[in-house]
Amino acid sequence: MKRWIISGAWLLCCAPALASDIEFDLSEGITFKEQQQPSGEVTVSFTNLLPKGGYTYTMRRTTAGPKLPNPFTPGAVPLPTHCAALNSENLAFWALEDETNVPEGMVRINKAIEAVVENGEAAQCQVQLANARKMLSNTTHKEQYTLGDDETLTINISREGGTARTLVLKGDPSRIYTHVGFGFIDNRSQAYYSKEITDSEGNTSYEIASQTKRDSFNYSALALFTIPFDTGYRGVEWGPTFGLGATSDSPTLYIGLSTVLKRSVLVSAGLSAAEFDVLKGRYNVGDPLSQAMDSSDLVDQAYKTAFTFTVGFNF
Repeated sequence: MKRWIISGAWLLCCAPALASDIEFDLSEGITFKEQQQPSGEVTVSFTNLLPKGGYTYTMRRTTAGPKLPNPFTPGAVPLPTHCAALNSENLAFWALEDETNVPEGMVRINKAIEAVVENGEAAQCQVQLANARKMLSNTTHKEQYTLGDDETLTINISREGGTARTLVLKGDPSRIYTHVGFGFIDNRSQAYYSKEITDSEGNTSYEIASQTKRDSFNYSALALFTIPFDTGYRGVEWGPTFGLGATSDSPTLYIGLSTVLKRSVLVSAGLSAAEFDVLKGRYNVGDPLSQAMDSSDLVDQAYKTAFTFTVGFNF
């Protein structure tokens, strides 16, 4: 039983985190972005960067992004028509100072590249094609971060002479809520006693009888672990709950469905596995006894499941 309890607790605590991808599009013109994000490894793609680069990425540390040196050198060699047009688009793309113009610039560059290739000028336009492709590849940069439960990740992106931008990622609240509480367990114990019988001649004998009066509930202290569903409303969440605890006599296991109020208060209903008193196997109700016996000598303990109502608190 102890090994089963330990294994269950390990499974609850050690679920793997999932990776996710985030895009921060600079062409949207926003300077601050914040969003809720599942915990785990995060890949952030910064898109529509200026082709000349020169950005830095800051998140608890500063990462220098790639910077493309000016690939354009003046030359006197005349270029074919479409290659000359590509060269002009390259120069215009390189000269951009506003990320909101990057998507349109990329479209123009790609059309110019297609025109060069379709008109058979690629051989005479190798330098211009290489410059265009370098700039296009430099419009995207990726950084990987690890986002923990209840953690806020602030990423700053800046460029000399440009607009600073901030991306804030908020990790999900811990997906396992912990509470300490009490379980009210339906008492399935049966009490027995030696019933005294006196016959008409005054002779006394004893037989086993069951007691009808007993406590309605047993009480158990519990450590409760809840995995909430993804949906909630105004601070109210629902999910399955697993619990480990003990009554005054034995360990207990609990499983049920819970309502969690603002992560602080838990109300749950389910089943507990706990020890209850049962009549020893060699006895039956009505069996004669040679003498009076104590109630504890008539019973053993056995695990049964029983309905349980639970209340828990997160301090």
